[in-house]
Amino acid sequence: MIQTKNIKTDEPTIGGLKPIISAGNHEIMISSIELQSDKNSEKYGNKLKLLVVTKPIEGFKGMAINKAKPELGNYQGQIGYVSYSRWN
Repeated sequence: MIQTKNIKTDEPTIGGLKPIISAGNHEIMISSIELQSDKNSEKYGNKLKLLVVTKPIEGFKGMAINKAKPELGNYQGQIGYVSYSRWN
């Protein structure tokens, strides 16, 4: 039997604000750029993938930068991926 009482959960802060950017217009910073090969890359080409972060939000606990290295901390704002391919 699985017990679900007294389980610590990381709840979003600031009125239910999620750590992932929602759809809409945002002022963002590009954190990283990656050229990602696809299983059909020979036929269709590679994908350009951007990791974007919003401005820091006071009192907000974002997603971990690297789960394997907790000493790196968390993002200060919401994050999201934007990708571009030949067949947008």
